[in-house]
Amino acid sequence: MFRRTLPIIVSATLLGGVAFAAPPADTKTPADAAKTADKAGPASHSPGHRDPEVDAALKKEYPDAQTEVKGVSTVNGVKVYNVQVTTKEGQSIAEVTEFGDFLRYGQPRKTAENIASPARKTLEGLFKGTPGNIDMYRVTQYLIDVKAPNGKIFRLRFDPVGRLRDVATAADIKQEKPQNMSKASGGDADKAEKAAKKYMPDAKVEGVYKSPDADDFFYVDLKNKSGADAAIIVNKDGRVLSWREEVEKGTVPKPVTETFDKLFGGEKISMVYKSEYEYYQFEQQTNGGDVVQIQVRPNGDVLDIHSLDSRREDARKSEPQTAGHTEPPADKSGKQ
Repeated sequence: MFRRTLPIIVSATLLGGVAFAAPPADTKTPADAAKTADKAGPASHSPGHRDPEVDAALKKEYPDAQTEVKGVSTVNGVKVYNVQVTTKEGQSIAEVTEFGDFLRYGQPRKTAENIASPARKTLEGLFKGTPGNIDMYRVTQYLIDVKAPNGKIFRLRFDPVGRLRDVATAADIKQEKPQNMSKASGGDADKAEKAAKKYMPDAKVEGVYKSPDADDFFYVDLKNKSGADAAIIVNKDGRVLSWREEVEKGTVPKPVTETFDKLFGGEKISMVYKSEYEYYQFEQQTNGGDVVQIQVRPNGDVLDIHSLDSRREDARKSEPQTAGHTEPPADKSGKQ
């Protein structure tokens, strides 16, 4: 498995014969994200309580930070702990399920100087002044490649609470294969390879390619120590756009396997990956006093721009939300 041995600048993408058909996926746009939280009654746990799996996940990811559970919500029938994280850089949040899987988890970045160059250029090019109080978030996904009866492979993208977020076609998957990318060489490619090795020290590098997602990033194709597939999209400075690693079916969270088994039938699992992607988030206040929240990927792609007042109003009009839960933005790139 991946080891987080790099500084915390890195991000944020099944083997077996289990059968699963496409349910109506939660494909709401990021602007509608505030409407998607599930209904639930009052949390059965006090805010400060945490299950052992939650405590272990927080200690592993934040060994030197203070963490405090601020609330517990129910999302897709799964308890989700809303955790305040305090580091020497400031405060951020993490959302972790009762099974110890992160929906998303953050680290404060303070200034634009601490984020990837393409993202910084996007922010400085779009907005007046230099953004401050920037948070970095990583979003966890499980990618399940399924072979349909016609022989085509398609990829299902689930979040850790078992919601189907997206479906990639065979053509989409083909574009991500290294043989369809251009080989990379030179100083920047070598630095990207070294960064990938630091992130996964026991892996063998199969090749380094120019990433189709951004000129500054490289797709590093890997095999882990067990021989399973892995890949990282990283730049020369060690900023990771996303990563994925093939995992055993038995390691997939229970909510994901339950959704798959309930909704799909006839198709067979080809591969399963655990994946993460990363984005930066900051807020700007308008002359009228409204606060606008901006979310940008490390490669400079804008994920979402929305008014917090408008989102809160949408939330009030929609079904009652459970305490503390917000939706991470969708990764519109469709990669990893």
